[in-house]
Amino acid sequence: MVGPSGWEPEEAQLGDTTCPECGAVYASRTILRRHLLTHAGEKRFACFYCDYRTERKDTLKQHCLKRHEMTVAEFKRRAEEAFRDVKGVFDGFTG
Repeated sequence: MVGPSGWEPEEAQLGDTTCPECGAVYASRTILRRHLLTHAGEKRFACFYCDYRTERKDTLKQHCLKRHEMTVAEFKRRAEEAFRDVKGVFDGFTG
């Protein structure tokens, strides 16, 4: 099976990186864990300017940068304030 990005894994990797919900295949378990949030249904990240909500902070970041023309620095500042109490939000976040 080929994943959404067109990456075709070796046979030995299929069990470790295949989404049990939709069958999508990813290059690593880290990327698979991030993808699994899309099936969780909980949209805990809300836009600062409109009604947009998402499961993932990186998706909200892209929305804000493109739709509302925020800078990365402005997004990081606003996100630190808005999501201070959301557990795990900044785990592994680099930009």
